[in-house]
Amino acid sequence: MERFTLPRRFQRVLLPYNGFYCLLSPSAARRCLRSVRAALEPGGLFAFDVWNGDPIHESGLQPDLPSEERLRFRHDGRTWKVFESCRAARGAQRLDVTYTYAPDGHAAPRTQLIRQRYYLVEELTQLLTSCGFQVPALRSNFSGSTFSKHSNRLVVTAVRR
Repeated sequence: MERFTLPRRFQRVLLPYNGFYCLLSPSAARRCLRSVRAALEPGGLFAFDVWNGDPIHESGLQPDLPSEERLRFRHDGRTWKVFESCRAARGAQRLDVTYTYAPDGHAAPRTQLIRQRYYLVEELTQLLTSCGFQVPALRSNFSGSTFSKHSNRLVVTAVRR
């Protein structure tokens, strides 16, 4: 995701579900943004969504958040419970999020670790601007509501200059 080239340019590039937070350093984020910009036509749109890291950063990270059930789903005749736990990782603005998928019955649970670095809103807009994007507006959801510092989500639509 940091470095890619595509055989043609596109009108839009999308990066959903907090994917931007998998870029663990500002230099990795810049490499990704430069690749995205190169993949876009002039005036093309880059859209992504992330959770708003500013309130968590301002209030301070708890060292560990206990495992919490997030959802249940059925697959292949089984009910699965999904638990999420989070711990502050070494390094600035870093989190390690672990998802545990526990099936009913006697099967062993499965885990997945996702390392993340959250970016502050001002930091994101500066990264985008420095990599050749304009950020006309920030939104708090996909319905287009205006972003505020208390919003849970941040939806960014950046335009390639």
